Amino acid sequence: MRKNPMRTAFIGIPSSTAIWFLYDYTQTSTLMQASCREAARLGDRKLPNPLARVRHITVILNPVAGKRKSKKLYTKWVEPLLHLSGIKVSLIETEKPSQAYELMKIMSNCDAVAIVGGDGTVHEALNGLLGRSDAAKAVRDFPIAILPTGQYNSIARYIHQRTVYRNQKEFLIHSTMKLIDSIPEQYDVLKILPLNRQDDTDESPVYALRDVRYGKYQDNFFKVSGNYLYQNWIKPYVLKTQRYFSRSYQKPLIESISYTNPCEGCSKCFAKHRLTSEQVTGRQEKGANRKWWSILAPVSSPNRESGDDEKIEAELATRENPHCDRWLKVRDLSELTDFRACMMGEKKIRLSLGRNGELIPSESIETQDIKLELSKELDSKKRSSSAQNEIGQTASSADTEADQKKDDSTEKFLIDGQPTQAHSIEITAVSKGVTIFSGLPA
Repeated sequence: MRKNPMRTAFIGIPSSTAIWFLYDYTQTSTLMQASCREAARLGDRKLPNPLARVRHITVILNPVAGKRKSKKLYTKWVEPLLHLSGIKVSLIETEKPSQAYELMKIMSNCDAVAIVGGDGTVHEALNGLLGRSDAAKAVRDFPIAILPTGQYNSIARYIHQRTVYRNQKEFLIHSTMKLIDSIPEQYDVLKILPLNRQDDTDESPVYALRDVRYGKYQDNFFKVSGNYLYQNWIKPYVLKTQRYFSRSYQKPLIESISYTNPCEGCSKCFAKHRLTSEQVTGRQEKGANRKWWSILAPVSSPNRESGDDEKIEAELATRENPHCDRWLKVRDLSELTDFRACMMGEKKIRLSLGRNGELIPSESIETQDIKLELSKELDSKKRSSSAQNEIGQTASSADTEADQKKDDSTEKFLIDGQPTQAHSIEITAVSKGVTIFSGLPA
């Protein structure tokens, strides 16, 4: 008796899908149970004395992130772990765009901040923290935990790239446990300032953890790479299809691109970005961002003499590097379709230039500072719209996703995935600009 192939496919495909979902749910539940036991074990530890302060974390939650599923994900997969670990939690739900930015501007009286949302919420919180007048102190006092509940979560995937996760729920569990384990790491950030500004107070800088993109191909790449419906093997073909069938594949209006080579440290860098003793030695202030049980196992400090810090600073102040702070130009801008500045760490930026919408950039340069000069038309549009849309204070993730669909990529940057009016800018790598819970347990 011959088998009907249509009948076999009609029965087999739903059955295999159901088995896959059952397996995925079982694995996620098993991970959640193990994480709950670990969190409870940490929460059962006794305080060293009755007057010891319990660790306090402020949670900033964007309820509209991830198609309004953010609060549900937080309640089911994050909140139980935080309470089992014995952490005091203060939950704040944002009610309007840029509220995370405003909250980080005035944040106080907590040991850490957990950002529950998508790329837009993280971008707002980062700029609010680094835009404070006491930013250097605030970065140490308020380390950040990124708990991804958005649609793309490109910043969280960049920060937690060492974590292997099967789905968003497992990603959320892993990120929460890194917050509970309290293992912060310092990350370099991109500092973005407008060119030809009148003075230093003319406009606040914008900070990015991951990258700055410009061009139609980079816009499409961001959308496709963050779409879970596309498998990795099919994404290049989707990008090529979008390139050939796009009606508005216009070249970016770039006038010139300049850059400087990375410098390991010299007198010019020392004068421009004076290093503190903490940045030189990697040591933090006594008692800063440490768990209460760290007094039982004190962290051993490096074996340094009292004058070592001064010797290092004196050596950097006299070191010469003739190639430092020398600006070089990208001479060939013909057929240039895409621009991307990506943070590499160690105060280095990768400048990627795409030509003809290629999947792999045709030119990649390791830099420290970048100047991107666009057409005067875009600069005039930026000045005319700056009063209405202040740079660095982006809308919520739901709003920015809608903006990405209707914005012309030749007039928009993607700064950590958030659309911003394109204009001439200067990009600088800032060393150890922010502290994030992303380390692995010892």
